[in-house]
Amino acid sequence: MMIKRAIYIVAAMALLWSCSSTDEPSAAVKAGFSIKSRAMGPVSDNELINSWWVMLVGADGVIADVAEGTAAGVERQSFETEVNKGVYRVYAFANIGRGALARALGLEPTAFDKGAVLAADFDGRTMDHGAIMDADEEVPMSGRLGGVRISDRVEESFAIEVVRMWGKVEFEFSNSSGRDIEVTGVTFGPLYSGPAALFAYGVPGKPELAEGVKEHAQVEYAFGEAASVPAGSDGVATRHFYVHETTSEAHPTGKYRLSVKLRRDGAESEELFALTEDLTWINRNDHILIPIDFLDWSLRFDCKFAPPIGGYPAVLIEEVNEEYYIRFGSSGRFTLSALVREGPDGDYLSPDRMEFDIVSVEDPAGILDGKPVAEDGGVTGYLSDQPGPDGGERLGRATIELAVRVKDGPADHVFNRKFYIIRDKK
Repeated sequence: MMIKRAIYIVAAMALLWSCSSTDEPSAAVKAGFSIKSRAMGPVSDNELINSWWVMLVGADGVIADVAEGTAAGVERQSFETEVNKGVYRVYAFANIGRGALARALGLEPTAFDKGAVLAADFDGRTMDHGAIMDADEEVPMSGRLGGVRISDRVEESFAIEVVRMWGKVEFEFSNSSGRDIEVTGVTFGPLYSGPAALFAYGVPGKPELAEGVKEHAQVEYAFGEAASVPAGSDGVATRHFYVHETTSEAHPTGKYRLSVKLRRDGAESEELFALTEDLTWINRNDHILIPIDFLDWSLRFDCKFAPPIGGYPAVLIEEVNEEYYIRFGSSGRFTLSALVREGPDGDYLSPDRMEFDIVSVEDPAGILDGKPVAEDGGVTGYLSDQPGPDGGERLGRATIELAVRVKDGPADHVFNRKFYIIRDKK
């Protein structure tokens, strides 16, 4: 679910005429502005206006005036400025001061003072962001509008959209399982850090990542206070953070992956989720809402083996945590099938409710004939019948890492399991 949030600065130009009937063309006039934050839905104070500044830049690039002030998490703030009549570019910022912005852009502290010449490439500048910003930090915002004509002829008003420089990712945790849960944090990705455009591109949709961004496959974020979700609770606990603009293309599956760190009845554990195909990017100013319901899923695997001659069945000799050891005595075709159900007594899910991804395959001894493939509700592979380096049977161990995705809504549950395929002597 994506909720777009926008902030608007509305400029109402109240033009004042002098008592003289012969005003000079360059005569200064007062302009009344109203800074307004238009929030859709409940927001915290750090997403509203806490500090602000606006600069008007003339055609010659000179900063004609700067207005600034502080607020206390408000949606609207009014002020006045005075400039000569003319056409201006107007730049507006909230929750990031002039000095802080100058430092972030590598400019002199006086770069945004009245009378200074604005850098010619200012509109195309970037500033560095981390991959994640804490939930309680003030969210910086920016906006610009060209062709603002201030005159003494007609009362005019101008609206400048100022958008958040970060995207917001919010989680709604509910618990349909039979045990109490505390969510202590998440691991989320892929994300990026590094340069981000100072201003929005003006076209909604997939962000254009700035040159020089650094990719992070996963970024861990610990909640300041664990989210408590009692067993069988209909209530929802929410937590959020802010992210650099990102796309999910960097992940091999093309989807965002989420690992939820939690405590069940006081015991530490972790659950994996994959977000649906509807979410493939996160832009600045986006509000991404991710509902996650904890269920008592259970998983076991069935292995079928078809050796070239009978008498050599596959044997599951050990299951340790999330690792499986399967021993074979000959070459042949094998199939791994997942059996998933909710709780110990629920019905097993049909194959169309599951999706398989082979995360990695390691086969240093070459016991596999090609790479296994995910097909027909399972994973199929072949043990090679080629001789080993010594001319005898090809023996050794291969490792297959498998992700089983249970289709269960916006955030699908994912089981990551590792299989050790062992080829022994007959």
